[in-house]
Amino acid sequence: MKKSISLLILFLSSCSVGPKYTQPTIETAAHFINDPISSGSIDLSKWWQQFNDEELSTLIKEGCLHNFDMRVSLERVFRARALYVQDRGDFFPTVDAVGAVKRERFSQELFDSPFLGPPVQSFYQLGFDASWEIDLFGKVKNSVAAAKAEIGSAQEDLRDTYITATAEIAKTYFEFRALQHQVFNVKKQIELFKTEASLQEELYASGYINRAQLETTFGALATLRSELPVLEKDLNQSLYALAILVGKRPDELLYLLNTSSPLPSVKDPIPTMLPSELLQRRPDVRQAERNLAAATARIGVAVADLFPRVSLTGSFHQESSESSELFNTQAKAWNIGPSVRWPVLTFGRVRANIKVKTFEQKEAMDLYEKAVFSALQDVESSLTGYQNAEQTAAFQAQAVLAIEQKLSLINAQYDAGYISYIELLEIRRSSLEEERKLLEAVQRKLTGLVTLYKALGGDWECSSMP
Repeated sequence: MKKSISLLILFLSSCSVGPKYTQPTIETAAHFINDPISSGSIDLSKWWQQFNDEELSTLIKEGCLHNFDMRVSLERVFRARALYVQDRGDFFPTVDAVGAVKRERFSQELFDSPFLGPPVQSFYQLGFDASWEIDLFGKVKNSVAAAKAEIGSAQEDLRDTYITATAEIAKTYFEFRALQHQVFNVKKQIELFKTEASLQEELYASGYINRAQLETTFGALATLRSELPVLEKDLNQSLYALAILVGKRPDELLYLLNTSSPLPSVKDPIPTMLPSELLQRRPDVRQAERNLAAATARIGVAVADLFPRVSLTGSFHQESSESSELFNTQAKAWNIGPSVRWPVLTFGRVRANIKVKTFEQKEAMDLYEKAVFSALQDVESSLTGYQNAEQTAAFQAQAVLAIEQKLSLINAQYDAGYISYIELLEIRRSSLEEERKLLEAVQRKLTGLVTLYKALGGDWECSSMP
């Protein structure tokens, strides 16, 4: 008999109401529109190593340890795990230890019975109360499934935070290095302008040039000088932004960044993958899928409220009116039996809650589809942006090479006495300006490459789950 009851309980507890979740499939194109032809591949788990920049590697390591957003996301993972343990505990019985000591006087006008005993009595109680709600219709099972899916969602959010934060560290670092070079470049241009202005003042005093020519030079010098404070302000702002990203004070980064170093060059092929592979890598897509799984399970939790809730309850106590007799055999008291609760009159609240959870599930499905298409669009845009930035940097490098060759010829002409020193200074300034444009183009290229890595959902060395 006991075996039959156990099998019945096991069978009933395996029942589960609500929709069964299956991961949706979304058709994607076979290839990206702007997919480049690449002869090699890159290990996205160590994407930053191709830059061969020790300072960048150090900053990313510090960011993995101290970034504020990463720490917040990590706490969310721990919170989701704690909630999962909390929900899973509903599978098991609850046992409470109980104890009571009281002295009480009973009214003598209520009953006329010799069993009431004396008017004033003591009461001692010590024992256990237990209850177990049998999960007949999957309320707990679905709740645990939702909590488990939410752990996955929190972990994917953590991965996404790692990817976003470390990408921002790299982009901000490249911006800082480029600004360092631009400040140095503008200062050199200012010095050349000051020399040219001084020479033109002498020429003006001698009557070789007019006042308009001199004022034009002064105006250009003033314009260039006005750019320097803006660049220095941007340089300080990028330092503070970098400090926040790595979770350090700005002064703690100066030892690492005070010495200017060149922007790295990149010769490795562009990493590519199929759209179907992308959906398996992108943490935001995986997070949206886990949110959908959780929302589906929550429907089952709501539907289970339509059905009765069956519990087994029991207690075992030692009770006595004398403390010295509390542990006697005759002081034993116990009870055991089932109880049923079935909501009969809820005025539509239960069915309304089912509708709420159903609409939340549909919303999660829409967000999942949006995440998929946003991921594909992100990669397409990043590929196009990087390819365009790469072409721009290549053309600007050709422009710098051309003006350097011109400067070499101009230097020879100046040494031979064919041109004036002012003409030589103008060519040098033009060369510096082209170099500044190349700095900006290379920075955009590097930023575009990091953006592409981020769009591809590349894993990161520091993103192992705790």
